[in-house]
Amino acid sequence: MKKAIYYIILALNLSACVEVHFGHPQPLDAKNETRFPVAWQGTYTDQDNDTLTINAQSYSYGKGDSILSISQGPEKLSDELILRHFTDNTYFISGKNDSLWNVLMITERSKNSIDVSMIVVDEEKPTNIAAMKDITTVKEHFNSSGKLESYSVDPTAKELDAMLKKKVFTKVARFKRIK
Repeated sequence: MKKAIYYIILALNLSACVEVHFGHPQPLDAKNETRFPVAWQGTYTDQDNDTLTINAQSYSYGKGDSILSISQGPEKLSDELILRHFTDNTYFISGKNDSLWNVLMITERSKNSIDVSMIVVDEEKPTNIAAMKDITTVKEHFNSSGKLESYSVDPTAKELDAMLKKKVFTKVARFKRIK
């Protein structure tokens, strides 16, 4: 379960990016939700025809029509997979990855469309790290051969707001409702 969000990130072809992990589920000042919003429950597809199914307390994400879940799902909300409300139409889902958290922002764009956003750091978006460093402490993590493997941040609620204003989260997928 701790890799639930990671599998979605991989499936969205973002494996060439340097990951950004969080010290805690986001936003810090929000309570954990026990259910996905009723309006979001249903089945969606993205631009690659991958399928996302959201139920009351779980989701699954799979390739094509098979719903062979990449995340070995369905993934259920728990102490290691946390959903938190942010604004009327935006939630954050945080999946525990060892001692850190992978965080996705999910935004309802319309009754039939959900966007998934995350912090993308690659050759096309190097400014995201500079923007975050202006707001909060950013730690760099290197592998045993000295290659940069990931970043980690632990923003306060106010710092998360500032990060959102600087648009450090990038839309990585749009899912359209099919059921």
